[in-house]
Amino acid sequence: WLNNASATVSQCTNNATIGSTGRTMMADNEHGGIAGTISAGTVQACINHGEMNGGTYKGGGIAGASYGKILQCVNTGKVFCHQSSGGIAGAAFDGEVTGNLNLGVVECDLNLKGSILGEMVESNVKGNLYYGSADAYGGIKNADVSGKAQRAYKISAAGDSITISRIYGTDGIEYGRAWYLGARQRIGIQYDYEPPVGYLLDYFTHNGNNVGRKTSATISATRDIVVGVVLRSPKEVVIDGGLGREEGKYVSTFFEAAEHLFVPQGVEARTYTVSDEALRVSRTYQAGDIIPAGEAVVLLADEAKTYRFGLSALAKEGLIIFGQDPKDANSMLKGIDGGGTDSEEGYLYYVLSYLKTDQYPMGDPASAFGFYWQVEDGTSVTIADGKAYLKVPQNLAANIKGFLFNGTTTGIQSITDRQVSEEHATWYTLDGRRLNKRPAKPGLYVRNGKKVVIK
Repeated sequence: WLNNASATVSQCTNNATIGSTGRTMMADNEHGGIAGTISAGTVQACINHGEMNGGTYKGGGIAGASYGKILQCVNTGKVFCHQSSGGIAGAAFDGEVTGNLNLGVVECDLNLKGSILGEMVESNVKGNLYYGSADAYGGIKNADVSGKAQRAYKISAAGDSITISRIYGTDGIEYGRAWYLGARQRIGIQYDYEPPVGYLLDYFTHNGNNVGRKTSATISATRDIVVGVVLRSPKEVVIDGGLGREEGKYVSTFFEAAEHLFVPQGVEARTYTVSDEALRVSRTYQAGDIIPAGEAVVLLADEAKTYRFGLSALAKEGLIIFGQDPKDANSMLKGIDGGGTDSEEGYLYYVLSYLKTDQYPMGDPASAFGFYWQVEDGTSVTIADGKAYLKVPQNLAANIKGFLFNGTTTGIQSITDRQVSEEHATWYTLDGRRLNKRPAKPGLYVRNGKKVVIK
């Protein structure tokens, strides 16, 4: 039972049989391969291979009943329920069911049955596919619904042409077809509708034994059958100027572990290294360039706003074809997937912030913006997800508390306030309302538990 709106169950696989084998019904209701009931929360990218023999009402390959979200899940197991039986969920109420695939057989004694959903009430349902025999139930309540729940198709032929299959997006659009020429080890994709620039398609594939999601670069022409796609949107990144400006640009750090991203117009991305006791630009990514996955960068933006970084499949294919890591090997900027702490011995750690002195207790962004120790001795850092920090070998940073963008450094004795990075500072109004960045309006505020005057 999933009953937390902020909770997500992801990348789980079930191989066990739920209930008794055959058509023996369990005494109660709402049974699923991953969750019995999703009252709130999300089940995403999970796979059920187990047979599901439900009770008298609401049984599904992924969930018995869902009021939350079921996203990009796959069911291959047989599903049986006396009433309201579905390949993905027995019933969906007021939630979302998007981009799921059912390859399992669905059986039901009474009504309310479907290869995706047995029943649906006011739910956001789109881009779901099922593949089965000619007598398989329709998508929802035994009927296909265009853009929501439809049959995939597979055409096998003699000779080199093995398979033709539908490519169907989670946005409700049929994108085209895929075909395979087995003897020639080739795969072809024909799009009837091109995805927008910056969006990326992941493919649902089935090779006879396993079901999963792959990028186009990892599909096997001789084994995988494409039955659907997941359309993933560009990554939105907020650059709000809360830290200040450098070279007239709004500045933020950024780290994305899994995706290769296009730099949008109005943004420049840089990596940095340290040499001769100074911060140096190591590599620059201009608009249209691809930031490799796992490359921590500093972003400089023309405007303070939300930017959309498009997803790139070309870089992923390049990695496989050429077998090389495109990241900047000289960069000392790092990130931690999901956020966390780094304290490896032999290094000093710095976060993006202002210089804080007695003269400038809130920092002087005009002349002292750069990377500074986050803790007393600089031997560790705690960083948020999606942010970056500077990791410098101690022999290159002896007694250096801060590296400024203007090429100078700051020694230990010149800092009187042991600061926490402004990127990770918490701001509140006096009446207790939390702010999402450093306030611009003059007044009295609370920053990291202390009262501060903004003039």
